[in-house]
Amino acid sequence: METYKTKCGIEPIPVNFYPYSEADVTRHLQNRILGFTVLVDYERWDGAFGNAYVRMRVCIPAKELSQTTATGNDFISRTLRADGAACQFREDIIKSIEPFMYPKNMENLYQDPQIMRQLTEKGIDANRLAELINFSTFKLSRDDNGIDYWCIYLQPEKIMEDMTISADTGKLEGKINVISVKGGKNPKTGLSEPIRWGVQQDLRASATSVTSGVTVNELFNHIM
Repeated sequence: METYKTKCGIEPIPVNFYPYSEADVTRHLQNRILGFTVLVDYERWDGAFGNAYVRMRVCIPAKELSQTTATGNDFISRTLRADGAACQFREDIIKSIEPFMYPKNMENLYQDPQIMRQLTEKGIDANRLAELINFSTFKLSRDDNGIDYWCIYLQPEKIMEDMTISADTGKLEGKINVISVKGGKNPKTGLSEPIRWGVQQDLRASATSVTSGVTVNELFNHIM
């Protein structure tokens, strides 16, 4: 395809656009990353200037993630299994989701007013940041049927980065940025629509925030 030429002679920036949905992200997590079915739910957090962030909670069946170390049938072993104290997580699963987990020491973000202002504008205020920190590690949950799950928040943007990796090179070309978020719960009607992200990929080798905008991941990386 011939490059589009403008009257002024300025060349366009090579950009791809991907309309990812929550179903796309969930399917990639289950089929490409984990290899089994999990429970996933999303919540849209509105910020300023039309920005929004999406909270992604993933609940993995305890039978898939846990390796019980107490195998006896005595009272102590049964009690340890029941409260999760004798459980170890499968290393292969932890390694598979580790690239998509929230970074450690996120509490340090509170110490930087400028970063907090930018996060708030993107939909992550102080209370929501506290929620992300709390669920950045696994929490044991039990549903109405008595089935146990280990639940954790993962970064949907990091999963979408993985989805955008070149099938030919195995690398992410340039930089991606979420430029729009649609769907979620309507505050007026109370009804929910599936989350949809508009994801832009700047294909230049050294994509800058001047055109792509500062991403949430880049804000998180200030604590690294």
